[in-house]
Amino acid sequence: MRLRCLRLVLLASLHAGPVSASPPPTIHRLFVDGAASCVATPVARRWVITARHCIQPANHDKLSLRRLLLQDELGKTRRVVATPGLARRYQHLGELHGHDLALLQIDGHFSRWEAVAEDAPKFGDILSAWVWRDVRSSTVLARAIWVDQRAIYLESFSVPGDSGAPVFDTLGRVLGVASWSTDRFHDKGLTVVNRLAPHVRWIHRTISGAE
Repeated sequence: MRLRCLRLVLLASLHAGPVSASPPPTIHRLFVDGAASCVATPVARRWVITARHCIQPANHDKLSLRRLLLQDELGKTRRVVATPGLARRYQHLGELHGHDLALLQIDGHFSRWEAVAEDAPKFGDILSAWVWRDVRSSTVLARAIWVDQRAIYLESFSVPGDSGAPVFDTLGRVLGVASWSTDRFHDKGLTVVNRLAPHVRWIHRTISGAE
């Protein structure tokens, strides 16, 4: 009887499909001066990455004094204490670019953070994007319709407030963060995601230089 039960359990596990060992990503809602603005993702013990335009208007070299807070699904807040990681050569949102990135240092530390992918997805890959809906995060699937050195172009999945939303590969690594999507200014029916792979050295250098 015990062997028969074990056999049934094994058969059930084979038909259940792959089971992910990784918990859902620990994304956070970014508040700028008290208003919900974008999405941010922990990529190190005290660091999150998001879209630069969430905290800094285009074509401004210096970041004006703003109050930045992070909040998770449980309502826990963390204060952003430094913004040394602003990618250079930032251009206007309407242009195709790969520098709409910002690293933010928090007060305290995370118990878990996400790994950054150093390779690129392929045309047609189905990727998972984590967005914020109401008071919790959720995932949406989107197909890659074009990939170049700087960005991943996905079927449009985002709404206002999804800037900075992380896009993950099938291994659970962060490929990039959402920059802009279809709206009254951009009618291409896509979401442009800044790839992180070309900026891995910049990410490590910024983090190690500020710790």
